[in-house]
Amino acid sequence: MKDFVDQLSNDSSTIKSAKEVFPNKELPGQLAIIKANFKILTNSITKLEGHQSLVESIRVIEEVEEKLNLESYDKKVRDVLQKNPGLEKLRRISRVIRGSAEDFEGDDLNMPSLFANAPVTSVDCERICSKFKDLLSSKRMSLTESHIRDVIVQWNSKEAEQM
Repeated sequence: MKDFVDQLSNDSSTIKSAKEVFPNKELPGQLAIIKANFKILTNSITKLEGHQSLVESIRVIEEVEEKLNLESYDKKVRDVLQKNPGLEKLRRISRVIRGSAEDFEGDDLNMPSLFANAPVTSVDCERICSKFKDLLSSKRMSLTESHIRDVIVQWNSKEAEQM
């Protein structure tokens, strides 16, 4: 890879930076750490991009939290996940679906079943918006919880029809 980068012209700052990094004697060790510890991220992202249940998606996220155990990166993952205000609600709904009654919140008894196949990543959300021809509309930027519930019901109905 170094030979390839060396052959590139110094037209961009990225190429210049890459050429400056290669002489670093710590680079092979740093790359080995990345390869050994971050494969779980690529595998998990691929899993989350596929359509799966809420419970399965939450398990993927929990697996990353559990297995990515390099201290500085573990903290970064936790910080990123904590910035997602809806994640804890999805975790609670997932626990209800798995049988934990004490995690149930609110009055809507249908919420856990509606969210059972809810998309957890923006990939699925983009697919839903596209399927409903709303990809470029203002509706995409103004989804409320009730709108999402309606979309999920429609999505689940369409999924059930295809089975």
